[in-house]
Amino acid sequence: MKKILFFASLMVFVVCCANAVTVEEHDADFVGCQRVDTTEEHLVYKCPSDMEWIVNLKNSGVEPSGLFYEGGNLNWEEINADIENTYIEVVLIDSNGCKEDFHYRTMIKPFNIETKEPFAVSGCK
Repeated sequence: MKKILFFASLMVFVVCCANAVTVEEHDADFVGCQRVDTTEEHLVYKCPSDMEWIVNLKNSGVEPSGLFYEGGNLNWEEINADIENTYIEVVLIDSNGCKEDFHYRTMIKPFNIETKEPFAVSGCK
């Protein structure tokens, strides 16, 4: 019986770990970008705003629907003033309806930290 429980526990662990995406795999998804913050729940990347997929997203007319998280080592004043780069948050703790165990939030306009108006769009891989 102990062997059955051990192997069942081992199989659950293997299945869970097989579905986990590593930080390095996220880094590979953002080639040309720099990871500027890392926590257990979030990764934040700074990408040049002239990357084709970012230009297409910003020109698509999609309206912001959310915020970035508050925390980590981000300097919000510097981020808001940085018009040459776009910031993308990988939310590791919430699929937000995506088939993966994470989702993205892409900053598409300057934010006003006091009013908490949405400034980011959410999306899947």
